Amino acid sequence: MPKQKPRQILITAVILALVAILALFLLKNRISERQLQKGILVLEKKGYSMALRHFDKALRWNKKSVQAYLQKAKAFYYLKDNRNALVNAEIAVSLDSMLAQSHYVTGLVLNSNGDYSGSLKELSRALSLDSLFAEAWYQRGISKAGLGDLTGSVADYKKAVELNQENIDAYLKSIEAKSALNDYIGAIKDYDRVIESDPTNVRALFNRGFFKINLGDNEGAIRDFTGAITNGDTLTEAYYQRGLSNSRLGRNNEAIRDFTVCIGRNYRKREMYYSRAVSYLKTGSPDRAMPDIESAIREDRDRAANYQVKGIILAMKADYPGSIEQFSKCIERDRNNAEAYYHRGVSFAVMKRHPEAMQDFSSCISLKPGYHEAYLNRAIARINLGRVQEGCNDLQKAKELGSKESDEYIRMYCTSK
Repeated sequence: MPKQKPRQILITAVILALVAILALFLLKNRISERQLQKGILVLEKKGYSMALRHFDKALRWNKKSVQAYLQKAKAFYYLKDNRNALVNAEIAVSLDSMLAQSHYVTGLVLNSNGDYSGSLKELSRALSLDSLFAEAWYQRGISKAGLGDLTGSVADYKKAVELNQENIDAYLKSIEAKSALNDYIGAIKDYDRVIESDPTNVRALFNRGFFKINLGDNEGAIRDFTGAITNGDTLTEAYYQRGLSNSRLGRNNEAIRDFTVCIGRNYRKREMYYSRAVSYLKTGSPDRAMPDIESAIREDRDRAANYQVKGIILAMKADYPGSIEQFSKCIERDRNNAEAYYHRGVSFAVMKRHPEAMQDFSSCISLKPGYHEAYLNRAIARINLGRVQEGCNDLQKAKELGSKESDEYIRMYCTSK
């Protein structure tokens, strides 16, 4: 019996040692987990540097804590230190390659670095492990867009939204891709969802209005621009775009009011003065248009269209020599401006300078072959120069292109031919 006591003592000592080791192991894990959770709470409050200190403490107690490495990677990512973020994310992957979150964070950082091929591989791996990972779908959409696969990116953004309808960024990224694909209807539908969740979203209202313009829906665009203005009057461009839409619909007085707001805010003045001058012209007010177009010229002396509008104003005021001078300035700056040749030709014709008129109408036709008014006016110039057959040929062409006035001239000059 006495010989058994040392053996019992040894067994007891071994048991106590094992218990102590187990207790220390459990204690270390508990301390590590406590530091990890503290770090996560600080990270959520954007205390990134402080969070890193907690994650480092967590790793001192548990060097194989995958979550501590992942959270460190996130903290470095938010601090825009992608090098250290990637190092920690890759350690997490090496510790647990079957954890979708590890591949996701690696892909997230690679996306930020512009390594879309690498991120695509990691995010695809994350999704093979967890097909319900909404953020991974969203980030993979970014990867595909970066690689030029816009159709694939739209499909991934769609999946991200199906899994998390509150991911407004996914809607917005989807819109970017659809816009690049000229899928304006799809982009508008995405904005519909954004606006449903936030009816006062000024930028979404404005952008949806802009896409509606591309579909020719100026009425819808005006409603959206008005909504943007109502919910945030600081977006001056909404006034500008609404003014343009009003102008396209012939609502020139409304357009003038919008352009006036822009001018008052010093917004794109060189364009605003021009646009308001054009709207004044359309209302038959050349006297009100003149100060604006002169201001536009002072703002931008190289813009050809400014001189074209001034030429039209002067022609409306019967100053044909002055109008010819302005149209010539326009043509000097833009040799391919068919309208400028046409209007200068009309002024030459009124002054009975038929050779110059004929030449300008010919230049206009060469630039814009379907311009029936140019054929009609060239016909008149040719007839006045005694070139009746050529004039009759032009009248016939004008008629074919839709000129209703050409019939009368054909009866007058060409029926006996």
